[in-house]
Amino acid sequence: MIFMNQIIPVLCPIVNIENIVTTMTGNFVIGRECLLRENVYTSPCNSSELGIYLVSKSGPLQQFNITDVVLKYVKISYKDKYVVFPLIHLY
Repeated sequence: MIFMNQIIPVLCPIVNIENIVTTMTGNFVIGRECLLRENVYTSPCNSSELGIYLVSKSGPLQQFNITDVVLKYVKISYKDKYVVFPLIHLY
């Protein structure tokens, strides 16, 4: 189940999902790629090593094949950006 406060990475990019559609050719997610991805912290290790990112600046709407989705994240508002955490039970 997808909720408004969750995002999903599609292969490498992290995508903020806006819709899920089904067509004659397959199932797709419609969303905006998070263009800026930063570490939330750097000590004792970079947060990116654990899949935790500070994301901001969304790109234009794009269509992604749902079979390319590899992991689901939870998005939490932090100042004027968002912190995303992977749902570990899905690894």
